[in-house]
Amino acid sequence: MKYLKTQFQKIGLQPGNGKSYFQAVPMMETKITHTTDLTVSSANQKFDLKYLQDFVLLAQTPKPEVDLNDEVVFAGYGVVAPEYNWNDYANIDVKNKIVLVLVNDPGYGTEDTTIFKGKAMTYYGRWTYKFEEAARQGAKACFVIHNTAAASYPFSVVQTSNNGDDLYLDERNIPKPHIDLAGWVSADAAKKILAAAGKDTSLIVSANERAFKPLDMGLKFSLKASVSTHYSTSRNVIGKIIGTKRPNEVIIYTAHWDHLGIGIPDERGDSIYNGALDNATGIAGLLELARNFKKLKIKPERTIVFRL
Repeated sequence: MKYLKTQFQKIGLQPGNGKSYFQAVPMMETKITHTTDLTVSSANQKFDLKYLQDFVLLAQTPKPEVDLNDEVVFAGYGVVAPEYNWNDYANIDVKNKIVLVLVNDPGYGTEDTTIFKGKAMTYYGRWTYKFEEAARQGAKACFVIHNTAAASYPFSVVQTSNNGDDLYLDERNIPKPHIDLAGWVSADAAKKILAAAGKDTSLIVSANERAFKPLDMGLKFSLKASVSTHYSTSRNVIGKIIGTKRPNEVIIYTAHWDHLGIGIPDERGDSIYNGALDNATGIAGLLELARNFKKLKIKPERTIVFRL
């Protein structure tokens, strides 16, 4: 962060937060310290999915103990998008239930450019959105079914990215719904879940249709997890160029200086996820943008903010 501040100063950017280049960001760090297997049960069978092999977990609330033993609803892509005339939660109550959803959005599933943005993923396709929407719907937990093509990365990335600490904004003083647990299940695990409900992958295909209706699967997911929570303060680094004619109108360029933090040491003992592509290249690009804006002979009319 000191390096970024120094670069902003060398470029000639003004501080972006009053007299400071730094903006305090309160954070909540959670970690799954222990979990049982995920037990899937129907009226006539029961089986276990293995943690970090078949599924991963993220704790999104500071509850020290989370106990799931709840009904499962398949909610398609888990999307409520009025502007696209799409509602995967229509006519079903998922309060205190567990939601199972697909990664990406219906546009990707159909490759139809008239549905969402076709193969180009919208924010509705992001797993972060799906967890947020499940919380707004009153769900207790949400699991995303992984698909390598739709996610654009293999399940191994999900496994290695979610076996340590998870960082969120500290929202203790913000009245906002949260699910207790979020997670992913592998494609193979999803097939077992569908089979237990008497379904197959045709159910997944049906989620691409506007006529799709969410389904109570007749299953229960059971699991007990222990969660540790730590609170801290991080910082954004912000610089700006004041607009010449419309300084109160702002254009924001942003990247992020963090990656995945510290994980399990590799064969050389290096445990730091450096993140050359995610997002050091973004930082380099943003700094170069800032330099070029400062070099302009005709200065920008609007204020330009550079946030890292």
